[in-house]
Amino acid sequence: MFTEKNGTVKYDLVKSYMTWSDARKHCRDRYTDLVTIRNQTQNEELKDLMYWSIYAWIGLFRNWMWSDGSSLSSINEASAQKLNEANENCATSTYHGYFLDASYSSTFYFYCNTVKVKRQIVKVQVKSKDNVDDAQLQILAMKKLKQTLSGLTADEDLKMKWRKQENGNVFQKQVALPKSANGSSVCQAASL
Repeated sequence: MFTEKNGTVKYDLVKSYMTWSDARKHCRDRYTDLVTIRNQTQNEELKDLMYWSIYAWIGLFRNWMWSDGSSLSSINEASAQKLNEANENCATSTYHGYFLDASYSSTFYFYCNTVKVKRQIVKVQVKSKDNVDDAQLQILAMKKLKQTLSGLTADEDLKMKWRKQENGNVFQKQVALPKSANGSSVCQAASL
């Protein structure tokens, strides 16, 4: 592990052999994601965690984009000079600080970003007189949520997605129960 002076752990070298996809899933389930190397200082920090001649997956893949969606910067280009093999669409980092490409099915140790992500589930109730299809509801509700939350946090820190129900839908039609004399909802038992 690499730890900052304030005690915050930034990266973890996971010493289990996994494919790139399995390593990414492991990192996303337990931490944040496979590591994204943004500058030479980070590259040196990771290099210091490596054992001699060990390769480790990093978050670089396909058209040499990072798994968090950012692009390979000019700062990384010197390290990425060796990314040139055909049909090898994932990258490893080496003890020497270079990025080497490898096949998805290869297994290596891997680096995870260890900054934990705060997750919060928000239930949303949408009222509409119109018959609005599920996709339109999702777009409109997401736009409104982002507008509402934009003042509370930096946009780059806010990631939102819909959680699908067992039937595959995001929104469910709420069925109104009949009201009793005192105004509370009642569930009538079926007669046998």
